[in-house]
Amino acid sequence: ITPGATGLFTADVLPSGTTLNDTVIALYCDPFDPAQPGLNLIAYNDDLLDSSLSGFTVDNSIVLEAATAYWLVISTYASATPVGDFGYYTICLPADVTVESGGEGEGEGEGEGEGEGEGEGEGEGEGEGEGEGEGEGEPECVLANGGFETGEYTEWTATTVGGAAAWQIGTAGAGGWFANGAPSEGVHFAQSDFDGPAGSSFTLSRNVDIPTDAASATLTWSERVQWDYSFATATIPRTYSVTATPSGGGASVTLFSFSAPVSQSTGDTGYVDHSIDLVAESPELRGQTVTLSWVATIPQAFRGPGQLDIDAVCLDITIGEGEGEGEGEGEGEGEGEGEGEGEGEGEGEGEGEGEGEGEGEGEGEGEGEGEGEGEGEGEDCTINVTGILDAASPRWNRIASAVTDLNCGASSTDSSRNNMPWDLVRVINNAPALLLVSFDPAQTTVDDTVLAVYCAPFNVGDPSANLIAFNDDLAGAGALSGFSVESGLLLPAGTYDIVISTFDGVSGTGVNTSGDFGGYSLCIGDGFQPSEGEGEGEGDGEEDGIQSADQNADNKISLSELLRVVQLYNSFGYHCEDEGEPTEDGYIPGAGVNQSCRPHDSDYNPQNWDISLSELLRLIQFYNAGGYAYCPDDGTEDGFCVGFSA
Repeated sequence: ITPGATGLFTADVLPSGTTLNDTVIALYCDPFDPAQPGLNLIAYNDDLLDSSLSGFTVDNSIVLEAATAYWLVISTYASATPVGDFGYYTICLPADVTVESGGEGEGEGEGEGEGEGEGEGEGEGEGEGEGEGEGEGEPECVLANGGFETGEYTEWTATTVGGAAAWQIGTAGAGGWFANGAPSEGVHFAQSDFDGPAGSSFTLSRNVDIPTDAASATLTWSERVQWDYSFATATIPRTYSVTATPSGGGASVTLFSFSAPVSQSTGDTGYVDHSIDLVAESPELRGQTVTLSWVATIPQAFRGPGQLDIDAVCLDITIGEGEGEGEGEGEGEGEGEGEGEGEGEGEGEGEGEGEGEGEGEGEGEGEGEGEGEGEGEGEDCTINVTGILDAASPRWNRIASAVTDLNCGASSTDSSRNNMPWDLVRVINNAPALLLVSFDPAQTTVDDTVLAVYCAPFNVGDPSANLIAFNDDLAGAGALSGFSVESGLLLPAGTYDIVISTFDGVSGTGVNTSGDFGGYSLCIGDGFQPSEGEGEGEGDGEEDGIQSADQNADNKISLSELLRVVQLYNSFGYHCEDEGEPTEDGYIPGAGVNQSCRPHDSDYNPQNWDISLSELLRLIQFYNAGGYAYCPDDGTEDGFCVGFSA
């Protein structure tokens, strides 16, 4: 479809003339790729209002640009019968929208037209071109028998320790306790028990060489984990992890880890797909032989049957830079003017049948070429957040990647980058909206960022919980992160936490001595607004200069304020106050899962949601001195100085 004017877009599948029982509708920027339905997505609807038919209303706030091609995809909710939910549909669109392909109109008519013309216009421009330039070579899968299709563990080493049963090569429906194993692709897959004597383990491994000039080395695999604790009480979860260990020395890198929760008596993850760039995750693996290992560990003896299935293992290596040819499209935002001349001839004939009477007129079609110039302007920000990631920022053991899930259940992989600084902005949307997030490079001094989106609340102690999506580098933004239209984050009405962090905190002088610290400026697009307590211009990471224990903000620590921190110290941990149940300082004594607030300023060495004796003694210094001052540039252990500032 192509709108004739810029404005709000609506669409409505009409009950009259529609024999489908239940429809869905999706709107895309050009082009729509059915193999990648999350790409270029603008909006999606299942049921419009109280109908099982679909559409978009003015409440969806969808604005389309004039003379720009879009794809409107109509489908069915499900194939509920043996032959599917098949039938006809009738859809109502705005009068200025031109349909390039699709159904029939009402009325009958024929027409022909020819014409020449010149024109000027304003709008967005698109261009395509071919050329040669520096680019990355095509990736190449270097693992033989990654899908175990030889029917043996050729190229692999399969071992068990502690009396565990041996690894098996499985086929669909054969082998394993549950006898339901199946390959994720092909015919064969690797299979082991996920139970056994205490201390036993199952390891599947192989060596790979990472070239020194590798631009990327992307490891992909699929696994399915099943367990049943109903046979015996389990108090320690069984674990499964994937690691990369360099042969030339150096720490092993954990690429993924999973624990079968003892609180869930039975479980089946189904096949979960993973993709991790080893070079991006750990650049020091370049030029080394690396042992890749899939390891299942059994902490308690025979607590119920289990099964681990692994398949489709591949390592795609891209080497350096090379000459390449390609085509590209670009769109500029803003307004531009252009002139073009063209001649064309066209004939159009249309026939349609419908209810009532109507007349049709033919419209001529023309082809022309023209040139235009324009200047792009940045997108408007509903929310602009600025903040600082520095030594005073809270820390988290960040994730490395995630498979997007709009229902707050994205599967993620753990990163080897632990203790990274982070900040958070909470936003709300009162209607479904596409989340667009980008950094302003001119106002961002952090070198390399990562972003994660969560259904609120974000739990720093469990960064995989409530996860929706994660991004390291946004296409076209260098090392800065973001979420674009192509990310497809069409979020239902709700409250969401956006976590801002750094890719790495390693400097030449050691881990987090200085770190990748700096300021940032974040733009959040239309459809979202700050949650209560979030204001434009500042993020949670902005330090206010008041120590958390100083409840009345007088730059003094009173006896009652000191005793409150002593209470937190004696509780062997603390956590954030619960929503609707405020405390005097925003914290609750004792360890807890709610770690979505800023950590206490007395929790800094390390920041671990537990105040140590040395950290408590530091606060006693402020109490005995009769005051303290905020001095982030003086290099003190906590960013504060003893005594009042001059």
